[in-house]
Amino acid sequence: MWPWVRVAWLAVAAVAGVVIARVLPTAPWAWGLVGLAAAGAWPLPRRARLVVAVAAVAAWAAAREARAARDAIAPPGIDDRALDTIEGWIAGPPTALASATGMLVDGDVGPVWVTISGAPRAWPGDRVRVVGRLVTPRGYRDPGSPDRAQIARDRGARWELRGRGLEVLASGDRASLWRRPAQVARWASRAIARRGGDGVGNALVRAVVVGDRSAVTPATDDAWRAAGVYHALSVSGLHLAVVALVAFAALTRLFAMIAPLAARLAPRRAAAAAALPLAVGYTLVTGGQVATVRALVVVAVVLLGEVCERRARIGDALGLAALLAIGQRPSVVFDPAFELSFVAAVTLIASARGRAAAPVRGWRRAARALVAAVRTSWHVTVATAPISAWHFGQVSLGGVVGNLVAGPAFELAALPLGVIGTLITAVAPAVGGVALDLAIAIAGWAAAVIAVIARATPTLWVRPPTPLELGACAGLFGAWLAARHGVARARVAAMTAVACAVLGGSWWAHRAAARPATLRITFLDVGQGDGAVLELPDGQVWLIDAGGAPGTGARAQLAPGRAVAAYLRTRGVRAIDVAIVSHPHPDHYLGLLAVAAEVPIRALWAAAPGDDAAPDPSAPFADAPAHGRSYADVVAALVATGTQLVAPPLGPRSFGDVTVEVLGPRGPAGEAVATADPVRTVNDNSLVVRVSRGGARVLFLGDVEDEGEDALVAAGDVAATVVKVAHHGSPTSSSPALVAAARPRLAVISLGRGNRFGFPSAAVVARWRAVGAAVVRTDEAGAVTITIAADGQVEVATFDRPPGETPPPPRVIMPR
Repeated sequence: MWPWVRVAWLAVAAVAGVVIARVLPTAPWAWGLVGLAAAGAWPLPRRARLVVAVAAVAAWAAAREARAARDAIAPPGIDDRALDTIEGWIAGPPTALASATGMLVDGDVGPVWVTISGAPRAWPGDRVRVVGRLVTPRGYRDPGSPDRAQIARDRGARWELRGRGLEVLASGDRASLWRRPAQVARWASRAIARRGGDGVGNALVRAVVVGDRSAVTPATDDAWRAAGVYHALSVSGLHLAVVALVAFAALTRLFAMIAPLAARLAPRRAAAAAALPLAVGYTLVTGGQVATVRALVVVAVVLLGEVCERRARIGDALGLAALLAIGQRPSVVFDPAFELSFVAAVTLIASARGRAAAPVRGWRRAARALVAAVRTSWHVTVATAPISAWHFGQVSLGGVVGNLVAGPAFELAALPLGVIGTLITAVAPAVGGVALDLAIAIAGWAAAVIAVIARATPTLWVRPPTPLELGACAGLFGAWLAARHGVARARVAAMTAVACAVLGGSWWAHRAAARPATLRITFLDVGQGDGAVLELPDGQVWLIDAGGAPGTGARAQLAPGRAVAAYLRTRGVRAIDVAIVSHPHPDHYLGLLAVAAEVPIRALWAAAPGDDAAPDPSAPFADAPAHGRSYADVVAALVATGTQLVAPPLGPRSFGDVTVEVLGPRGPAGEAVATADPVRTVNDNSLVVRVSRGGARVLFLGDVEDEGEDALVAAGDVAATVVKVAHHGSPTSSSPALVAAARPRLAVISLGRGNRFGFPSAAVVARWRAVGAAVVRTDEAGAVTITIAADGQVEVATFDRPPGETPPPPRVIMPR
């Protein structure tokens, strides 16, 4: 390492350069000029020149990566409903998922992340043909939701494909470093699975030993996340460090026992030279995760230091690992795994610094070790809390206690026993099986304890910090590191004061803006469904539908609702005053379960059922048990938590200067309460609501079709400034009579990209445009936000820029 500059500082400079390139998007050549200018700025000290030059080079690499992603040409037929066929080579280690396998395929259309059911006998280097739907990584384009495109880039992919079939065209057609390790990992996972024992414990041993999380249930995922020990569910940097340390210690003892070898070569040097290939092999077998590769670089530096009989600086080793990761892919800086891994590692190193305490024995030594472990766990929890809040909107305080269980049980017991048992099983299955059985039993016991911790400790659902607040938290972290490294107290106090002032000012500003003077309505991207959040000027928060994904797995059904909950966290919403279900189809109500899991719902509005109401079996999302929880199940779950079930009256209700009108459905006798007509379909009995302020009106049509729309037009005025288009733009809705009567300035269609119904109908879009409405689709523009001032001025903004739009949002429209 250079004596006049710390590699750790260069890593910090590289991270800063990537962040600056994201905040200030500029052509790559501009950053290259900055780097050249910095390198030639002779009046500056060479340390400063090097740091600035590294930052500029990192910004240049990040800009090039961003430009390549932006300029990528989509292959023909992507994002449609037709099946696609791609051919290519498996380019990386397969990832075991729940009942499926994920793999990166270097295809004829570019790198594609392929998900295929089961565990196909296809290995890295094989040339394969895959059939499925080729799509652009997108996810839910809402504030607070994960960026699926970034996740795909983290995997090295440009496109995604859910495969329906995979055929190996040529086995081992291309050389791959991952081929043999992937086969070993599959064999090891199956060897552990065959031991049986505690189901949870077996799944966890497979996860920590070879990185196979396919058998880890969602319930275990949730419990470990709540307990703040989610990192222990997969192969982490600490796991690799433990494996390398155990190997180094065992080999040192072994070589010391061989007298001729010990006489020629120091046992520690020989052990370090032998342990390094083992660490590399373990990294390859476990799939080369970010945290593991980071730890491998650190372990390699330490072991090479032993071989050369020189002491390595851990901080510089971490910096080198970060530089290598950024050099390979600059956007890794925004990967939560990268951020959590490096911040936790730096915190562990800094927490261990300090004056050596006087030696003690007996129970005092154990008590001191326990206090030190709690203090270190607390430091890591606090240091990583802003990152968890930024990416996941939550902070788990249980990690302070949970790490005291997960650490000893897994890092010091289950992991070493699992690795040793798996290795021995290859030559002596009976002997290795004993070690595996013990590892499984310990993992099962630890899982039971962690489940108790998860129930007893709170998980804080928080508003994600703003970039300014995140920077202030980084300043506090820097002040703490400076204090641990003996920097003058005055400087540490100044850094702390500035960071606290920024945090306090931002909190005050956000609190003042929490209740804006505008009516804010956000149509969220929830895929093929509806979901809209209304924030009234008086502070009330309403929710109209919450999405849902019927026909998928139990966990995936609630994914749209989790997107709604994530958005609520970004807005600092603590409770839903009124939730409205337009009609009982799963793509409108299932997400309520995910929302209610985070924030209470005080009242639920729904149309009263008619006397002879029955499910509509012809509807695409008919309320059938095959789609998961029924509407009655969801309502019962909400009522059990204190939600009041309300059949709202027809007509207007005032909330300050905001008016909420219930326009339908009307029963056959024109009841005063919105009542479903037993003759009409479930869609036509949608609860139709119009929200007005200052002359501007927003009309929510649910999924009404021709018959329901005719009833609305016959009942009276349905004019609106903004319309949530009925039934996702289906050809059975948006009748000419309704479109002509509403005549909005803006029509918002909520639907999923490439949906199987072919929505929206081109004729429907044309009808809305013919009356002067601008049409915005959530599958193209993501979340659509409408703000209405007291004078009725309406401002429209979208999460993404709609296709073909020249002026960037927001736009201002005025009601007629």
